[in-house]
Amino acid sequence: MLHRKLAPALLLLGLTLTAVTGCNGGGSGPAANTPAATRTIGAVDMEVLMGLDEFKKAQKESDELAKKAMEELEKSLPKDPSKWTQADRIKLTEKRAEVQKKQNALLEPLQQRQEAAILKASRDHKLTVMLDKRIVVYGVADYTDEVKKTFQSKDEIKVGDEVDTSNSPIGYFDQDVVRSLKVFQTVESKVLQKKIELTKKLEALKGKASDAEIQAAMGNARAELEAYQEQLATELFSKVNDSVKEVAEAKGLALVLDKAHVLQGGRNMTSEVVDSFLKKTADAKGGDKPAKAPSGTPTP
Repeated sequence: MLHRKLAPALLLLGLTLTAVTGCNGGGSGPAANTPAATRTIGAVDMEVLMGLDEFKKAQKESDELAKKAMEELEKSLPKDPSKWTQADRIKLTEKRAEVQKKQNALLEPLQQRQEAAILKASRDHKLTVMLDKRIVVYGVADYTDEVKKTFQSKDEIKVGDEVDTSNSPIGYFDQDVVRSLKVFQTVESKVLQKKIELTKKLEALKGKASDAEIQAAMGNARAELEAYQEQLATELFSKVNDSVKEVAEAKGLALVLDKAHVLQGGRNMTSEVVDSFLKKTADAKGGDKPAKAPSGTPTP
């Protein structure tokens, strides 16, 4: 599987590192010495929010619910999975879906309130983007305490008026969308086929080679597979990064992040990156038509 992130994870195009990446210490709101370029950029420590008692309690209930449901189900199934009937497998699938639905009922309200609290802070301070504090070091106002207070209050969260983020200096793109393109799937298929071929060669050694020889062959096979994957993927990753840089420069963006690190606001450049990348690949006619996120829209 090609789980490699599309390096560089951060693409700096013009602003200095301290001017665009980082948080001040505790507290909320921009500090007096916050660079003007970053006064509309904020950050929230998601690790702190996810560690709140509300989430811990819900997660504990969720885990206990899943454990109890599976224990009850196991009593009605053969202990040996090889003896399971189609009806048993259907029962397992249905039970998992039922458990997932109940888990979602526990966690989704908290996640939605958390998102609303982040959105409120972002709009109250007229920020063009809110980042996950875990990826920054210095220079951006930290709104964690404010978001935490809003989240834990008993009041209804009113998110305020929408803020124009079309001029945000920070953009983002969804790496998962890019990796779902046919050209990447083709590479994964080739890597899988190579793995199957190498596995067959290793199996053929059984009974014909010593344990030491087999271990050495396994090491060589792993190295060969990694080299093969690197050979196929390097050019693609390079083209994606070239596409990110091309789109970012055209839009005047100072920084490009993976979507996962942008909590609110920013400029969505996924569609443009995909279009640019497909033009750079010979597989542009391979039917890659991913759902396009509107350019410039904030992260939900």
